Amino acid sequence: MILKYKHGGKPWTEWNEYKRYKKLENYSTLNFWSFIQYQFFTQWEELKDYANAKGIKIIGDMPIYVSMDSADVWCAPQYFQLSQNFIPEKVSGVPPDCFSPDGQLWGNPLYRWEVMEKDNFSWFANRFKHMFEMFDIVRIDHFRGFSAYYSIDYGEKTARKGEWVTATGEKLFSLINIKFPNAQVIAEDLGNIDDNVKSLLDMTGYPGMRIAQFGFYQKDSTHLPERYPSNCIAYTGTHDNMTARQWAKSLPKKTLRYFRKKVKKGVFEKDSYALIRSVLESKALIAIIPIQDYLNIGQKGRINTPSTMGNNWKWRLKPNYKKIEHKIANIKKVFN
Repeated sequence: MILKYKHGGKPWTEWNEYKRYKKLENYSTLNFWSFIQYQFFTQWEELKDYANAKGIKIIGDMPIYVSMDSADVWCAPQYFQLSQNFIPEKVSGVPPDCFSPDGQLWGNPLYRWEVMEKDNFSWFANRFKHMFEMFDIVRIDHFRGFSAYYSIDYGEKTARKGEWVTATGEKLFSLINIKFPNAQVIAEDLGNIDDNVKSLLDMTGYPGMRIAQFGFYQKDSTHLPERYPSNCIAYTGTHDNMTARQWAKSLPKKTLRYFRKKVKKGVFEKDSYALIRSVLESKALIAIIPIQDYLNIGQKGRINTPSTMGNNWKWRLKPNYKKIEHKIANIKKVFN
């Protein structure tokens, strides 16, 4: 951060030099950033202790990739697919699907798995150690990328052109499970899932994810609540999905009829509550229901729309939300 400020906030790849200074001239600035870190982690530990004392566990999200302009890449460029000039050779993303015709071009630098393996995955081991210290449960984002990752040439404008490349996730998670035998992990196994991903998930023993909103577009979907295995974490929808109310309103008539039939919706039951009930009645190890769905909030309650910027992560549950305690009390009666 000292060097970043010295270079006007530019990415580290645009600095005059890439290496750390052998001698820092301004120790007061160093102390400032050290104090900021100290304050954050002190406050975080107090918050976590408070939540745990109330019987609440905190799930932390661990993205598979890190930003190019990060301390991670700056300090250890040997673990990433970069040229000698620190320009990415290949970048991350996912191919086109029914939700995104151009795919998703994330642009993160990809790992050099063979280099990480030779170093006994020390970079990932340290990262997991830190995550397990900060959170009660760690959700691994884009778990399928540890089986095979989608590789796109740097400079491409979309994710249409790319290829799947095998990763060494089995060796990595064998090590992680040995080092952290009591850690609680959720594998976000969504997207293009093949037999190799399923095999990796089975090997780790981690619960995967099921999204009820995905379960009613085709027969015998793995996301259909009645088909959930016990070793999974079930959601009505995640932070990337519509709220249950918005989702139900968006369904074509034929799909809506199929949904209502499969969940045995009551005559006076709201669609959002029928979806919630189907998740709670499933065999899933844990059911996670967004508060927006419990409160039957529509489009205004959506947290994030993938591949868009500007209006995401802004929704907040206000302390003075109208009659919230009364609503929650009535909801508990419904689901009890």
